[in-house]
Amino acid sequence: MRTVETGKWLALAAAFFLLVPGRLLAGPGEAADAYQRGMYLQVSAGDLDGALEAYGAALAHASSAELRNAILLRMSECLRWQGREQEVPALLARLDASRAGSLGAAASFPRDLDLLLHVDLASLRRSPLVGDLIDRKELDVELNGEDLREVAALLGIDPLADIHRLTLGIAFSGQKDRPVSCWVAQLEGDLARLRSLDALARALAEEEGLGAVSVKRRKMAGRDVETAELRSPDPPGGKQELAMARLDAQTVIVGQPEGVADVLEARAGHRAGLGTARALQPMLESLPSGASLWLVASPQRILGMLERFGEDLELPAEMPELSGLALGARVEKDLELFASAWAADDESARTLGDLARGGLALLRLAASAEAKADPEIDQLLRSLHLEIRERELRLDARLPGGLVGKLRAEAGDDARKLRMQVGQKRSVRIPGLRKAKIDDPAVAECRVDAERISLAARRSGRTRVQFERKDGRAGQIELLVEPRWPEACGRRLVVSKGSELTLHVESRSAAEVEQPDLAAVELLPRDRIRLVGKKPGWTVLRVRGEGAAERCYRVEVRP
Repeated sequence: MRTVETGKWLALAAAFFLLVPGRLLAGPGEAADAYQRGMYLQVSAGDLDGALEAYGAALAHASSAELRNAILLRMSECLRWQGREQEVPALLARLDASRAGSLGAAASFPRDLDLLLHVDLASLRRSPLVGDLIDRKELDVELNGEDLREVAALLGIDPLADIHRLTLGIAFSGQKDRPVSCWVAQLEGDLARLRSLDALARALAEEEGLGAVSVKRRKMAGRDVETAELRSPDPPGGKQELAMARLDAQTVIVGQPEGVADVLEARAGHRAGLGTARALQPMLESLPSGASLWLVASPQRILGMLERFGEDLELPAEMPELSGLALGARVEKDLELFASAWAADDESARTLGDLARGGLALLRLAASAEAKADPEIDQLLRSLHLEIRERELRLDARLPGGLVGKLRAEAGDDARKLRMQVGQKRSVRIPGLRKAKIDDPAVAECRVDAERISLAARRSGRTRVQFERKDGRAGQIELLVEPRWPEACGRRLVVSKGSELTLHVESRSAAEVEQPDLAAVELLPRDRIRLVGKKPGWTVLRVRGEGAAERCYRVEVRP
C-alpha cells in the first residue's frame, strides 16, 4: 500500500490535468509545409498577415478535408485577432462537412451551447482500465436514489450496456426560474427496446409529481417526432416539454423540442451545426481525436449565472477568469488526459500561467523521490507537457495502466454498493479474494467461497462487508437489505427523516402507509399526495383510486 503523502501529490496531479496541448495536423507536401509556416508566423512571430498568406497557400494545395478544415479554423482565428469578426462567418461556412467525423453527433448540435459533453461508453467498456467497473452486473448502481434495475425498467434498456455513445448539449438562459433555455441529447447503441416517449413521459410524470401528459406527433425536418407536454402542479400552470426523434434502431435524439428540431435541421443540411460555432471553435479544435470522453464549456458564463442566482461559490481570490475550457481523455491500455483553458483577459492569462507553472513545479518536486523508486510514476512525470500561448494554456499527461490500477486500489475502487431484499441470496465475485467479514451478521449471513462472497439477507437494515485480497488490497461492500415487498409494489420512493416528498397520482381517493410511525401521508389538492419522513426505515404506501383500483409504492425513509 502506498503512503498518504503519495495520494496527496497524485490528487494534486489530477487537479492540473485541466488543460491540454492541441495536436498539429500534418499533411503531405506543400500544403503541410505552408500550414506549419503559417502556424509559426501566427503563434511565434505574431505576423498575422503573413500567417494568412501562408494559410491561403496551404489551402490551395490541401488534399484532405481534415487539413482544409484545420487551415480554415486557423485563418478564422487570425481574422478574429485582427478584429475582422465580420469576415469570419463566411470563412467558417467553407468548413467541410467531414468535420462531423471528429465531432461525431455533436457536429449537428445547436451553435449557441454553453456546455457540451460526449461519452463513448462502448470504448470505455473495451478498456481494461474501466471496463470492469461498467460491467459489474452483480452490483446495484444508484442514480438519484433509483438503482440501475429501476432505471432500466423505466427506459426499457440497460443504460450501461445498450447505450454505446451519449452526446449532451446544454444552453443556459441566465433566468433563475428557467436556468436551462435548451438541452438536447443524442443516444447511439442498441436502442430498439427503448420505450416510446408516450410511455416514458407518463412514467416520468408519475415519478416527478407532474400532471397530465399530452403526447403528440409532428414533423421536424421531414422526420416523425413525438412531443410531450408535462404539466407541473407547482407552480400551477407550469409545464415541461420533451421531444424524441427515433432515427433508427441505433439512434435516438431527445430533449426540448427546439433543441431536437435544431439537430434534425442540421442533419438534413438546412442549417449550420456546431462545427461552425465561433465561440466554441477553439475549444472544439483542441479536442484529441479518438477521445473516449470530452467536455467543452464556457465556464465564465456558467459561473456568472450561478452568482446571479445568489450562489456563494467561495472561489479563490486569485482564480483567473476563463472564457473557455476543454477536457478530454483517451482510455485504452493507458489513460491519456488532455485539457485546454482560455483566459478571459491578459491579467487572467498571466495568473493562469503562473498557477500552472508553479503547480507543475511543486508536483515534480513532491514526486521526485517516488519517481526514482517507481518507473510508472517517472513515466507520468515525463509525460506532463505544458504549453502557454497568448491567452491559451494547454496541458496533457499519460497515466500508465499499472499506475491507474494502483490508484484505484488506494482510492477504494472496491467500495461497492449492493441492494437485496430479505430472504434473497446473492454472490459477488472478487478476483484474488482471501477473506471477508460482515459488520452486522444479523442483517445478512456472509461466507467466502473461492473468489466469491456469498450473502443471504436476514433482516432489513444497512451494514458493510469488508474484504481483503491475496495481494493485501482491501475493499468493502455497502449492503442495503430491504423488506420483502408485496408483489404489487411498483417504484421506490425515497424521503429523508424530517423532509417531505410530493407526488402526483391521478384518480386517488385515499392513501395510507402501513407503518405510520415511519412516515405520514396527506392528500393535497390537484391530485397530489404529500409524504413526510418521520423515522428511518421501510414501509409501504398504498393509494386507492376510484372503485377498487390501488397502487402500491415501496417507501424508504433515510436518516
